[in-house]
Amino acid sequence: MDIEEHRLGVVITGSKAWGRAKLAQLYGMLQPENTLWLADTLSCLPDYAKSSGRLVKRGQVVSLLGSESDLVVVDAYSGLNPDSVAALAGTIVRGGVMIILAPLSNDWVSFCDPEYQRIVVYPSLSADIPGLFLQHFSGVVDQYCDNNDFIKLDVNIGDEVLEEVVNSFSPRLNAQLVTQGLVQGICTDSQQVVVKAVNRVCTGHRKRPLVLTADRGRGKSAAIGMALANLIQTSGPYYFVVTAPNLAAVDLLFAHCAGALGVEVEVRGELCCQGSTVRYCLPENVEVQSGVSMLVVDEAAAIGTPMLTRWLDIFSRMVFSSTVHGYEGSGQGFLLRFKQTLTEVMPQHKCLTLTKPIRWNEGDAVESFVNSAFLLNADADNIEGYDIDRIAQSTAGAELSDVGNGQVIRIRRWDRAEFAKEASVLTGLFGLLVTAHYKTTPGDLRNLLDGPNLEVFVATYHDGKAESVVGGLLLAKEGAFDDELASLIWKGQRRPRGHLMPQTLAVQCGYEDGLKHRSARIIRIAVNPSIQQQGLGKCLVEEARSYAKQQGCEWLGSSFGATEPLIDFWRACGLKSVRVGISQDGASGSYSTLVVAPLCEDVESDFVLLRRRFHGHFLLALKNYYQNMSTGLLLCFLVREREESMASISVIETMEIQRNVDGFLYCQWPFDVVFPYLQRWFLGLLFMDSIIIHSDDISVMMDLFVRQQSIESMAKRWGKGGEKAFLKEIKVIIMSVNDNVSHIH
Repeated sequence: MDIEEHRLGVVITGSKAWGRAKLAQLYGMLQPENTLWLADTLSCLPDYAKSSGRLVKRGQVVSLLGSESDLVVVDAYSGLNPDSVAALAGTIVRGGVMIILAPLSNDWVSFCDPEYQRIVVYPSLSADIPGLFLQHFSGVVDQYCDNNDFIKLDVNIGDEVLEEVVNSFSPRLNAQLVTQGLVQGICTDSQQVVVKAVNRVCTGHRKRPLVLTADRGRGKSAAIGMALANLIQTSGPYYFVVTAPNLAAVDLLFAHCAGALGVEVEVRGELCCQGSTVRYCLPENVEVQSGVSMLVVDEAAAIGTPMLTRWLDIFSRMVFSSTVHGYEGSGQGFLLRFKQTLTEVMPQHKCLTLTKPIRWNEGDAVESFVNSAFLLNADADNIEGYDIDRIAQSTAGAELSDVGNGQVIRIRRWDRAEFAKEASVLTGLFGLLVTAHYKTTPGDLRNLLDGPNLEVFVATYHDGKAESVVGGLLLAKEGAFDDELASLIWKGQRRPRGHLMPQTLAVQCGYEDGLKHRSARIIRIAVNPSIQQQGLGKCLVEEARSYAKQQGCEWLGSSFGATEPLIDFWRACGLKSVRVGISQDGASGSYSTLVVAPLCEDVESDFVLLRRRFHGHFLLALKNYYQNMSTGLLLCFLVREREESMASISVIETMEIQRNVDGFLYCQWPFDVVFPYLQRWFLGLLFMDSIIIHSDDISVMMDLFVRQQSIESMAKRWGKGGEKAFLKEIKVIIMSVNDNVSHIH
């Protein structure tokens, strides 16, 4: 393959003045036409680059996704933002160059990166950050330079090396070919397979969705766009709905669809041609769409599994697309979780994977470097060949993590400086975190290594020869504000970064003392999928709990997007809900939830108070904020909580409630009169976990007594008669529940 087919990496290393002078010299020799210049602290581009370059700040990177450049300059002296570097590297076309301007290797580890201001957490300062990420990054840079995969320019290198860079720089021809392909709808062989598969989903048998996965830069969005254009040109008319976490994620899909049709995208996110329409829709609005010919879900891994599962019941023709390894997160968790559901619901679905790059060639050094520097291709350690039963038995003996020589599971707090010597542990841990959570980005790698308030716990499996990472937990130390700062936070005048738990307890739960207490928040926890449900996650939590107690913390907690399994897991670990956000995440459809547990006797009474406040607020807010919450999740928040809830009532009140229930059932007492008593009766049964009822009937009861929907609206949905007939049905359900409860007691 000709050298011009490759993208080139160039590292200019030396003092800031020397490096920028050498960069100016090289820039003048290259004469690029389209440069993206990543430098967060620069106010403007150098004069020599203003006509052909664009200064890119951290917050502007998203708007450039899917665009192209012939040169990317990473000015590390102005701050090295991992997410931005990884994202912009993907814009470079074949024959293009990425230039990294950096200090000398020996100086980089101690370099005070301006980006430290983004990860520093009160009361730490930038000087407190250990620089472990820069140590890792500079090590990868040196490795690529030493192996001649990148070209290194320093004071010892002559100008003949500059000529070598110039001779390798030929991006314009490649950019023209890409543009020509966009206009003419030219597909690679692998993309043509995707076009045919999408066509079959739309025109073939129903309930046979397509799952398309690929690493970044493989052309999956372009292939889907051209497939939609092909359908519009050959059949139709169609109404295609395209959804993704944000509109920027599908700009390239629309561009290729329009290019293949020979039209322009006049309104971003909408395309009309030959009587057909392709329209972008936010995930939270998908379910209200009607007349949809086919639903296309791009970056499906970023959308919550419960939401995707509901769509399977609504739409009969669907295409799911997801990045497996990428700067914005990983689709591995999607592959593990949602595909299992898809196999159960639609076993005849089809899977395709694109492997060949489109914008650059296979074996590309820049892609390989980005993957290595930011661990984008990190996978969880493979333990499928091990004795899973033995691992499970070892987990059962690891309750306190102080396992003996006879155990194969070991849980310990990890000194992050040791990752430099144990690179395989870092890769295994990060790969596990990537698998467990979609939004694990290069920035999370930097926080893992350098977060000043972070502690890392690792569970490893020993098979007698090698060690594999099977679990991990990240714990953030928060709170312990002094009186002055706590007062400013309470008044809403300050919001220190990195202290989510104490500020949520204070501002959203009304617990001012939480600002002065020491808190420990579990921000990530992951267990290898092969050994989940064996107790290892609980062991990791216990290790974190023990450490937090030793550090004098009053509270242990975690914040996450609520699902039924997660609520059950945290409850089993002794952590219970004290706050549920009032709005759903637009992509995942989940509600942010804070769970906590007291770590000392001094705050146990406060915990009981927080729980009572939570139940009171949650029940009052249900009608206005939680109408879309699933019945199963509502039950998770309400059942088995009698001792801390409004269900703790006197014997006299219990008798009064039951008298009104009997009056409604047997004495024709009006529903509107007895409704408050029926509601308290039903909630009391939920809190006691004493409900024995058909799933459809409990959904009706939940809508009526928990969500407090009107009889009129429920009767219309019921569709078997008017309000009187519906109330008769309600009476039958209540009588059945009442008889079962009476029989139990």
